This record gives sequence, structure tokens and C-alpha cells, in this order.
Amino acid sequence: MMDRLLAIEPNELTIHFEAGRKSSGLLHVRNLMHTMPVAFKVQTTAPKKYVAKPSTGIIPPLGVTTVEITSSLRSELPEDYPFTSDKLIVKSVLVPGDSAHQDCISSEWFSSKKKQVFTDAGLKIMMVGGGILRSLVSAASMEYVREVLERDVDVNSVDELGNTAMHIAISKRRPEMVQLLMEFGCNLERANKSGYTALHEAAMVGDALVTELLLNRGASIDARTPSGHTAIHHAVGRGHLEVVRILLEKGADINATSKDGKSALYIAAVNGDRKVMKLLMENGADVEARGPDGSTALHKAAAGGQLAMVMLLLTWGAEVDVLNCEGKTPYNLAAASGHENLYDMLKMGNMFRSAARRGDLKTVRQFLSQGAQVNGQDQHGWTALHCAAFKGHTEIVSYLIEKKADVESVDEEGYTPLHCATEAGRKDIVQLLISKGVDLDVKMKHGFTALQIASSLNSPSLTRILSEGRARRLVSESVRGSMSASNQKDTALVQKIRSSRIPSISKLSVQYRCATVA
Repeated sequence: MMDRLLAIEPNELTIHFEAGRKSSGLLHVRNLMHTMPVAFKVQTTAPKKYVAKPSTGIIPPLGVTTVEITSSLRSELPEDYPFTSDKLIVKSVLVPGDSAHQDCISSEWFSSKKKQVFTDAGLKIMMVGGGILRSLVSAASMEYVREVLERDVDVNSVDELGNTAMHIAISKRRPEMVQLLMEFGCNLERANKSGYTALHEAAMVGDALVTELLLNRGASIDARTPSGHTAIHHAVGRGHLEVVRILLEKGADINATSKDGKSALYIAAVNGDRKVMKLLMENGADVEARGPDGSTALHKAAAGGQLAMVMLLLTWGAEVDVLNCEGKTPYNLAAASGHENLYDMLKMGNMFRSAARRGDLKTVRQFLSQGAQVNGQDQHGWTALHCAAFKGHTEIVSYLIEKKADVESVDEEGYTPLHCATEAGRKDIVQLLISKGVDLDVKMKHGFTALQIASSLNSPSLTRILSEGRARRLVSESVRGSMSASNQKDTALVQKIRSSRIPSISKLSVQYRCATVA
């Protein structure tokens, strides 16, 4: 016994939905009978939402009829998608013999009381389209996104802001969606109304994985927005260090400027982002690049009172006396903003340390009286005391110590003034620093003490001075320790203990030197 008269394709109705437009799908209804015409009737479980054209008809033997199902226009997304709760019902019946040639179809033919009526019920209705695709991407419905794309939906369709599904996937940080959309051929260079491509979007949200995926698929690394910004401008502007690193590794133009003249380094300086700035300079950023107002990165760091950034820029050779469009130096901007901690580094300090290096005591005194910081450091961590000690200016060293210079200050390599004086062979300075109680055992970053430096330089006189100085320090510490142990109850007894247990200074010094040489 035959169980159906018609074949319906496809087995799911796909309606291409776009808000504000006619949305419809097609059904192909084929008569399976070889000799008999078949009448059909199309209904839905939601008659107010869908219209079938034609809703009824007669199909000749083995013939095919196409039925268009149109949804009513909507300004928003459907209530449920992509698969709706609505169903499509197609009824069929053999055309009565005496009515085969009639155009008019009687509703009585499809009466439920008629046993010869066949019903194909429960066909699913699937709503697809650009808006639905973007909504599913936003909701991370991976399975449904694939199903919608397989229905020949335009992967590059846009919303009212010009955003594609790719823009949305990136803004939601969905790398798996990004891969799927690329699989279906999305246009990576399609810009939204703000002029942002997919790579711009990835740089702004700081998604390193998506950035790498896009670049590996050939996304234009230096594509520009209408304002002239590239992906590296966006990544730097938002402080996304890893994205900046990837862009640089892939060959981004590090010195590209926007239409208003801002480079990536300039933007990092404005934002006070030292880590990003350091990465940019390590990769060849132009430290003297000017911004819209003629300012360099150093101007911006100085105006913001960013001490660490100023030091970093000076280390990389930033010009201190450069003028912006208003004729201001970085020092002028720091002074105008009240950043006194930068005065020494940007102007006064350099001249102060230079005077100490030259041995110009008069100028040293002058700058100190004007407010120069006695312990101010340059970009390498050197103070005026380091400079004077290295150059052997004993009078200036003595004066600086008198003015509370830190005899234990260290530069970026761990050098103290004692290390500097020892390395330069300045015996008088070494003796002076020892007399002021410097720590003789402090090590620079390479692990050497001043005594080890003297030994490596084959300087017996310096080695002797440092060894004896350390020996005297040991004696002094031993005496203090003994007095503390006895709680200072009997000074005479302490002196006796000292004379009986502590060797002479010369003997102790020889023992120490021998141990050091060994």
C-alpha cells in the first residue's frame, strides 16, 4: 500500500531572513504517481507568520511544482532561530476522476474524514541570514553557525555599523569562530563604517591568538583606517604588549604615523606605557619621532612626570634639548608641570655631573646651591660621586660626601663609587671612601668586589689598601662584637680578650690577601 503521493524537497524549509526585506524559501513538490494527477495543500502551524504561493494546486503525473513560502516582514530577529518551533504541513490527495481537468480545488478533497488523504507534517522551518549569522556568532553557537553558513548565507554581510560576523567574533574573543568564518571564505580586509578591518579589531581587543591567525591567513598588517592608524597603533594605544610583539615579529611598520602624525612610540609615551615603549625601542622605533605638536616621546614622558620612562628614553639616546612647536624642551614641560624629580635628569643633573667629571668644584657648588640633587642619577645610574671618583677628583669627592652624597649608590651594573675608583686606579679616592665607611664586600652584578677588581688589574698598592681597609673593619667589628657579648661590664677584661685573641692588623691583612689570591 502506498504511504505517500508526493516527494518534498528539501526536507527542511530554509527561509533567508533579512530584517526589513522579503524573506522566503522554496519547496519543490513532486508527484510520485505515474498515471494519476495529485492535488496538494500547504499549511503551517503559524498561518499569520507565513504565506504559501500557491497554497494549493494539482500536479500532473510525475510533475513538479515549486511553492514559495514567504514570512511576514520583521524589523527584528525572529523569536527563535535558526530552527523555529513552527512546522510546515503538506497534504495530498489523488484527484477524483471526474475532476482531473478542473482548475478549482475543493476543500472537501482534504477533509480529515477522507481516508485517501496523505499528510506530510512536521517539516522544520530554518531561518537563516546575515543578521541571524551575526547573532549566532555573538552567542558562540558554533554548531548552528556552521549550519547557517552551509545554507549559502553571505559570510560578509554587515549590520548597520558595517560589522561583519568576523568583526563580531573578534570583539567577543572567539578564535574558534574566527577559524570557522575563515573556512567559509570571509573577507579579512572588509572594513566596517569606522574603517576597521578584522586585524584592527584584534589589535584593539588585544587577542594575540586571533592576531596571529589573521596574519597567517594573509591579513594586511599595515592596513590603515581613515585616520591613518594601523593595527600597531591600536595595539600600542591599548597597551596590548603581546599583540605588539606579534605585529613587530610579522613585519609591521614600527614608525608608521597616523594622519595627525602620531607614531606608535609617541602613543606609548602619551599613555605612560614603559613596557610597550621599551619593546618598540628594542625593535628600532625612532626615538626622535615627532607628534602633532612637534613633541617627541621624551617631551610627553617629561610632561607626565614619568621618571622611569624618561630614564629609558635617555638610555636609548633621546635628545634632551630638542624643541617642540612651542619652543619647549622636555625640561621646560617637566618644570611647567611641577615634576621636580625630573629636573636633575633633564637639565641640571647632566651639567652637575659633567662638572664633577671635569673636576670643576666651583660649578659643582653652584649647581648644588641651585637645587641639583646630590644623588641624582643619569640614565645609566651614575651619580656625580661616581663621575668624580672615576676621574680621581679627590676634592670634589670629599665635598660631595660632605653634602651627603650616597657612598653606596649603585649604577645599573651594580658599580658603587668604590668600584669606579678602583677600576680607574684612583688610590686617594679609594682610601677616602674607605675612611668614610663604605662596604668593602659589596659586589657588582658580575659578582666582583673592589678587592677582586684590584687583584685582576694586578695593582699591588690598591690590593693592599683594600685588604688593610677590610682588615681594620674586621678588627673593629670583632671589638664591637666582644663588647656586646660582655654587655660592656668590664672594659679592661674586653681589652685583655682583644689582645689575647685578635692578631695584629698587619698579620690579619696578610692572611686576608693570601686567602683572596688563593
